[in-house]
Amino acid sequence: MRRIYFDKYASSGKFPDGRVKLDVYFKSSDGENYVWTPDWEKGTRHFFIEAYRIEKLNKPASPERERFKQVAKEVLSEEEQEKPRANLKLIAIQLGEGLKGETSVNEINRMASAIFGFDVSSNPHPSITSVRSQTVYDWVMTLGEQPISEGTKLHLLKEFVEALTPENSSLRKLTEGERARG
Repeated sequence: MRRIYFDKYASSGKFPDGRVKLDVYFKSSDGENYVWTPDWEKGTRHFFIEAYRIEKLNKPASPERERFKQVAKEVLSEEEQEKPRANLKLIAIQLGEGLKGETSVNEINRMASAIFGFDVSSNPHPSITSVRSQTVYDWVMTLGEQPISEGTKLHLLKEFVEALTPENSSLRKLTEGERARG
């Protein structure tokens, strides 16, 4: 069996359909050169997961394992920054206005506490005079403060809106446009 060693990687090659490909270059101990273009599922993704799993088995609290986690967080953070963020303030105001005559503060709080896994924080808005509208605004703005992905925020917001509105309510459209953006 011949052992090969990592040399470098490059993304200068292209697939026939024009997509850029990742090439990983290796050298053997006898000077032979090799190039590997990994398949996404069985190559790149699996390699990262397997390397993390092995590091976890070898040294559960190693600095290398923490670096794996940091790389994963950086990738996810970069992905989230590329997505347009929902205008939660506008949704909160419109939803609060639409619900103020349709439900009670107790109903808003019951649904929010059943859907959201956090306590509400106060987010006073000087132009909101309705207690019901302010309650909705507080919940939606508190959702926006949570350290979760934008996709998860939009999913929870959609659940909240659906729990408080009938199926034919025009308020449900508030999260449809945002879901498509996010």
